[in-house]
Amino acid sequence: MANEFADFGNLFTNSFISRRLPKGFVEDKDVQQKIVEYFASFDEHIRDFRIEKVPHDGETKEDTYKINALHKMVDSGDS
Repeated sequence: MANEFADFGNLFTNSFISRRLPKGFVEDKDVQQKIVEYFASFDEHIRDFRIEKVPHDGETKEDTYKINALHKMVDSGDS
């Protein structure tokens, strides 16, 4: 899947890719910044990530996180 389009509407693709984060992404702001820089190569609007740990629901022992991409507002003048 290296250079293929990621169809997040496809349940299998969405499930697979949503569980593939770079090592250290959740804990390390440096890793997050590198991802922001990568995204900026084709979308300059992503500025940062807000990561929240989701409480365990009793069904899984894996840690689960909610990740929101923080975007630059259109016409905000923010560079």
